[in-house]
Amino acid sequence: METYQSQNLPTDFFEEAFLSAWQQIKIAVVIVVGFIPLLVFAVPRLKRVAYLALSSTASYSLLAFITLLAGVLFYLPETITSYHAGQLQRVTLEMFRSERLAFPVQPKENVNDLVVLYQKTAYPRGFPREETPVPWDRQAESLPNIVLVIIETAPYRDVMTPSFEAQLPRIAALRPRALFAHQHFTTSPYSVRSVFSQLTGMYDLPTRKMIADFLMLDDHPSRLDSLPIVLGKLGYESVYYFPLALTHPNEEWMLKYLGFSRIVTGDIGGEGFHSQANMQLKRAREEQMFTRAIADVKTSAAKKQPFLYVLMTSLGHEPIVDIRPEDERLADPNPPRSLIVHNLLGMIDSLTGELLDALKETKLFENTIFIVTADHGVRNRLNDPED
Repeated sequence: METYQSQNLPTDFFEEAFLSAWQQIKIAVVIVVGFIPLLVFAVPRLKRVAYLALSSTASYSLLAFITLLAGVLFYLPETITSYHAGQLQRVTLEMFRSERLAFPVQPKENVNDLVVLYQKTAYPRGFPREETPVPWDRQAESLPNIVLVIIETAPYRDVMTPSFEAQLPRIAALRPRALFAHQHFTTSPYSVRSVFSQLTGMYDLPTRKMIADFLMLDDHPSRLDSLPIVLGKLGYESVYYFPLALTHPNEEWMLKYLGFSRIVTGDIGGEGFHSQANMQLKRAREEQMFTRAIADVKTSAAKKQPFLYVLMTSLGHEPIVDIRPEDERLADPNPPRSLIVHNLLGMIDSLTGELLDALKETKLFENTIFIVTADHGVRNRLNDPED
């Protein structure tokens, strides 16, 4: 994946963003000073040496406690000024990022400077349309339709790979007119939280357990400017499609709060995500969801009403399952992970292609913003073993 190195960025924008050498020294001091007493206590030989300097276990314990407390107090105040929740967790994540880059917490720059900074970070080579301009004839009075296809648990390496066109031929056919956001990342490995961020532009708070806790509803009772609400004011119909019934109260609350006109869920019975017993059932659910969206495309075209359709697929949800026909599974019961993922992506690509065909058939394709993304990557190696 292409990254944008920090040395290429205008340093005046990042006076408060980069982790300073002094901060890193403090981190090292906290770690070294804090953990040496624990090491001494755990190793018998070191413990005997320590007892020569300490008259009792109580004095040693007191020294260790004071050392750790001093270390925490040494660094914690700065984190409190940066975040209202999850201070140590959030800051620690920033410390150990692969790229030493973070946006200012309290920027002194004006909004335009931050927009320029964001553009340079997200598109280091310039906007794709500047590289491969494509004419777009759009009537001023025509509101574009928006379709968002979210691929469940799709790591970057599984989608944007050299074999991208082979795995996703229908989606890859959009490449000549596509904008690629190479440096956009989700902040949570859970669909409910990540979809919330995608539709509001808000990042989650690490220590909050419910979507409702993202918001201080008592202080700010007005609704967020979510995509469904903003577009709804312009006359859009907004629909959220999901192949299963909603079983999580947090998810149902979130979708209603975001202001979707309709929530269309699957009604094909059977087990949920965690069953591998019936692959045909899982396939049927995905097909039903796309079929319903295609029918709505045709209805909206007839009514000439702009729409926002969000399709949340579920095939990629752990455990990673093998959707090949039974005879192929019996002949090769332990295929490599790459083959299983290829088949999952292939089915999503095929169904997405049918949706694209419907947009072309109804003459809406040229006036539709079509977005393909993931909700998040894999949670851990157990859920997603390598080949």
